[in-house]
Amino acid sequence: MAIAQDGNKNILPIAFAIVEGETLDAWRFFLEHLRADVTPQEGICFISDRHQSIKGAFRAIGRQMNPPHAYHVYCIRHISANFMRRFKNKEMQRIVVNIGYSKTSHDFNYWYDVLRDFDIEATRWLDNIPREKWAQSFDIEDRRKGVHAHAQIASGQIFSEVLMKTIQENQQTACSIYVRQFDREENSFMVDEMAPPQCGSIASSYRIDLRKRWCDCGEFQTLHFLCRHVLAACAYIHLHWQAYVDNVYRLQTIFNVYHKEFQPMSNERYWNPYNGPRLYPDLTMRRPASGRPKSSRIRNEMDIREGGQPKRCGLCRNEGHNRRNCSNAAGPSSMP
Repeated sequence: MAIAQDGNKNILPIAFAIVEGETLDAWRFFLEHLRADVTPQEGICFISDRHQSIKGAFRAIGRQMNPPHAYHVYCIRHISANFMRRFKNKEMQRIVVNIGYSKTSHDFNYWYDVLRDFDIEATRWLDNIPREKWAQSFDIEDRRKGVHAHAQIASGQIFSEVLMKTIQENQQTACSIYVRQFDREENSFMVDEMAPPQCGSIASSYRIDLRKRWCDCGEFQTLHFLCRHVLAACAYIHLHWQAYVDNVYRLQTIFNVYHKEFQPMSNERYWNPYNGPRLYPDLTMRRPASGRPKSSRIRNEMDIREGGQPKRCGLCRNEGHNRRNCSNAAGPSSMP
């Protein structure tokens, strides 16, 4: 299955396929049709796990799946899960996630050194994965733009609800930022954080270049909207901040996702003749008609049970047993 994310953090399923398994041929079939029929645009970024069949499919497809036409990077959650299976240390796993989400090379090196102090073998394990494939601070191509809108357009709001909430939070913290230097000709600033830096931030002084849309904290150029430092700089020269937000966060862009309609299919009698291969089910793999089907899914720590509720007895609704051995179950009748 392929999913996408819009500028309001909505998850959108865009394609799926039923295949025999996660094989190279199956992934190649899926990705080729996904690229040709669903995502033909240039510069698209694909995020996946590091399954060998997926990487092999990207190599097999070739040019249309390589830069600058398309980019393939790895999911940090899957990397951290694989790391946990190898080293079994939750604190080091947390550091790996911090490394992946670091916005600048300075922050990356800081957390990398922290991990190396824990276990040098852990950093060697990470070094086997190309940094530009999973670390945001090495994502120099700007590939990972963040990709529920109510009646916001009617009220005059032009940006997504998630963005506006983040901007308001950044505006509150921007009040404690002091603009120390402003170069009007270069449109650049030097700002200082008067309060202690927030958790995860290393430096307390930052350089801003509005023309290049750059801030030393890394958020401005990575997330494509204003961090607290840029908001303070805009307020200092009475500049409207809306001009520095990427179009992906505009409500009109989000609504365009739902602009096209799904057209109904014509009657099968009017379809063009099909001359390709025909698929037939393997009757030996038919699922038994009785009993609960057994799942073959390999679960890990990323799997969350729906609702997070423990299993309960179907009769008394208490935990620790089922209806077969429930003490409240009715026994055999004593009536003649």
